[in-house]
Amino acid sequence: SLFHILMLSAGQVYPAPQVAAGFMAGEPPTEACAAEEVSETMRTFVDQFFPCAECRGHFLKMWEADSSKPNATTNRYDGVMWLWSTHNVVNTRLWQDRAADARWPSFESCTHCRANHEVTGEFIPSLVYQHLVHSYWSSEYATVDKRASYNWLFVVVGMFA
Repeated sequence: SLFHILMLSAGQVYPAPQVAAGFMAGEPPTEACAAEEVSETMRTFVDQFFPCAECRGHFLKMWEADSSKPNATTNRYDGVMWLWSTHNVVNTRLWQDRAADARWPSFESCTHCRANHEVTGEFIPSLVYQHLVHSYWSSEYATVDKRASYNWLFVVVGMFA
């Protein structure tokens, strides 16, 4: 969930901080980090803190080989969809010996996310994106004070990079 929230924050423009005594008014808005930076921070976080060595190794190998991972020109939509797709690759690998479809969102949680509203239908990316935003993003995150509460990950991971 945290990674999805961070990727949804990529490219968001936040209002300038509130004017306080001693500060000049009219500061420009601040922009959250880019999808590429979020992706690299996730990679560093998994490398430094993920407890399962096998899972960590698999993720790092997959991340390094992925030519579609976010880069300097990746926008919010493409970054969010990259993470969703990557997450589904991992879910499918982990649940491959089970009959159920391990991809997210499940048909039950988002019937309109699949073609023809069928359990086996392919995902409709634009509707999955809307579902991700609805599931993980809140307009409350778009305030400077709230944004600061999850910037801690970038600070902590940056110490180990």
